[in-house]
Amino acid sequence: PNVEPGQTIAAVYVPKQGTSFFYEGKKISQIQGADFAKAFFGIWLDSKTSVPKLRAELLGQGCPPPLISGAC
Repeated sequence: PNVEPGQTIAAVYVPKQGTSFFYEGKKISQIQGADFAKAFFGIWLDSKTSVPKLRAELLGQGCPPPLISGAC
């Protein structure tokens, strides 16, 4: 869906279940498999992202999830 200012959309990956998408807190879709999750979340979290400043902000001081990178 189109997301207007003040609205939220979120994606959550759960191993063996896949990636679920939530719009305004309501589950709207689920995509099975780790390959999709790795590609989707890698857009922002992969060390080779085109937006490294956003990646750093999203990760804070922590490490990327093991799905994206096995090491810090």
